[in-house]
Formats: sequence, structure tokens, C-alpha cells
Amino acid sequence: MSTLPEIINTLLHEKEIVVIAIDGRSGAGKSTLADRLAEEHNGDVIRMDHFFLPPGLREEKRINVHYERFLEEVYSFIKEYMSLFTANAVHSNNDIHKSQEKRFGTCTTRDFTHNARKTPRGTVAVRNNGPLLLSYRIFDCARMDYHGTQKIAVKPLIIIEGAYSLLPMWDEIYDLRIFYDIDELKQKERIISRNGVDGYQIFKEKWIPREEAYFREYRVRERCDVVLSS
Repeated sequence: MSTLPEIINTLLHEKEIVVIAIDGRSGAGKSTLADRLAEEHNGDVIRMDHFFLPPGLREEKRINVHYERFLEEVYSFIKEYMSLFTANAVHSNNDIHKSQEKRFGTCTTRDFTHNARKTPRGTVAVRNNGPLLLSYRIFDCARMDYHGTQKIAVKPLIIIEGAYSLLPMWDEIYDLRIFYDIDELKQKERIISRNGVDGYQIFKEKWIPREEAYFREYRVRERCDVVLSS
């Protein structure tokens, strides 16, 4: 059986752009795994925590992620980014060059050097003579408000990590789906270590039940290509 690094290397060899999801239970180590894979494979990490649902949008049965904003600021960007390579597979070099210029200005497929532009969905920005940038707003859970902007210089590997990263509404962008599991006792120990006893009680009573409902409703673990245990 292939290891996770081997699977990723194979995908990167076969495709120009690879998008991975890392979903799973709180405290399992999703962020740590994402950071390690990004470092090992020269990738970018997009965190679902940055799309935490603002208080004004919360409802009793609503899922705890601002999916509308993710669709507008991240999903649409990745779809357009990936379309460059889809077009490259079916058109001549001249055709794809024209297609790229129409979308982004002058660019090359690997380093994406072109001129900056903004869209209604967020910023598809660019440095002069630099890589394509994905820019999106950060929702800060500590402040319960937007605070700052995340700017990512897009590379061939994009890792989207965090609970709710495998919602079906954007599942089509993924080449690899990973579920990171953890047993209840170890989960408790890790959340207490990270958030304190009071923080764990909030997770136990509020966030964990919502995550578990999401896992069940969308069969998240069953849909994944790789299942890891912490």
C-alpha cells in the first residue's frame, strides 16, 4: 500500500495542480498534518477556521461554516485556476495562451506571472513578475469578527484543512480526501491542553456534536480516500 507522501507525489507527477482536503475530528491534528505536507511538498494551506460562521449568520440547524464566502473567495478561484490546465489539455499552445491572457493577463503555467486584478468574489491578485495570489478575508474566532487578509502565493499543491472542508458543494475540486480520526479520550486530553477545561466543555457541548452531525449527514469518513488515526 502506498504511503501518503507517495500518493501525493504521484498526483503531483500526473497533474499540474493538485487539491487535497484534510477533514476530521477536533484535536486529531489536521492543521499539523497540513503544515507538514505543505512543507514536504511545497504546497499552500487554506484553513477552514478562517471561514468560521459569524454570530449574525448563526441559526439552530445551520452548519458552522461560512460556506457562501468560501464558495465566493476560494472555490471560484480554484475552479478558474484549474481551468487553465483543463484548457491546456485540449487546445494548442496558442489557444491556451490566449485563454490565459483573457483570464489573467500574461502568464506562464508554472509560475503564473501576470498583472493584478480584482473580482467581486475576493482578490485574484498578483505581484509584478511574481506568482498568482489568492487573497481572502480571515474571520478571527477570538475577536468574533473579521481581522486581516490571508494572501497565498499559489503553488501546484493546495491543501484545504479543517472541519467542513469536505462539504459536497465543492467536493469536485479535490484530488485526494483525507479523514483524520482520534479516539474520545485522546481528543479530550488534546482539547484541554489547547483550550483549557472550560474550552473543552464548550467543545463537548457545542462544537463536537455539530461536527459529528456533519460527519454523519454527509458520510464524510466514508467518502475519504485515506483515513488516518491520531
